[in-house]
Amino acid sequence: MHFRNSRREFLMGSLVAAPSTLVFPAIAAAPLDIPSGSMMLGRKLERDLPGGAKIVVDRKWSVEFWRLANGIEVSGSQVSARVRAPEKLRELVLIEERRPTDGMFPIALSPSGLISRIGEVEDPDSMQAAVREAEEVIASLPHDEDEKADMRQAVARLSAASNSIIEVMPPELFFPNNTRFEDSRQMPLPDGSFGEFKVIYSANRSTDDPRLERAEREVLTRIGQDSQRSREVWTMQKP
Repeated sequence: MHFRNSRREFLMGSLVAAPSTLVFPAIAAAPLDIPSGSMMLGRKLERDLPGGAKIVVDRKWSVEFWRLANGIEVSGSQVSARVRAPEKLRELVLIEERRPTDGMFPIALSPSGLISRIGEVEDPDSMQAAVREAEEVIASLPHDEDEKADMRQAVARLSAASNSIIEVMPPELFFPNNTRFEDSRQMPLPDGSFGEFKVIYSANRSTDDPRLERAEREVLTRIGQDSQRSREVWTMQKP
């Protein structure tokens, strides 16, 4: 049981932490053509759960680009949020769909389009309170410990999806360099064995200008026969 728990902790932790360790290719400093008028920025995040279920968080923001003396500013506001998850996470889903994210704006970019500063997503306490309530409910259910552990893992995955907008935003998100690369790592486990995660990242510009069209990042985590997958897709287009 102890080893099984350590494997869960690795699977949960690496899906959140792994992308933030990546180093993205630099973009040559040059004036950029910024989009005029409002654009629709979207982010769809998928995380696997035991038994083939998924957590899907789909958000959209209306954004505008402004040229400043020392770079570019992106202003914006959320226009929609949809969350799909197993019924046992229903209360958390409702909280996540209502959670505001406008605090991430404005986002500051360098003259070459790299993200240099992001605001903070608002109201983190509501999700933490919901997680505590869900854990209390799970503890009271007439299920065996393995089933309860799987349910706690599902709660943790939704919480991680909720809190990961800022942590995993690629530096070159808004003006990508038409790139694709992979990164594989091994991580030691408490029992002396090793787990492995693999990150696959690709990004493409619009055919009309250097702005984002689509970026995708996939994280695969494996320990023995156990594997988990996390996938996020960013898009930007005219509304």
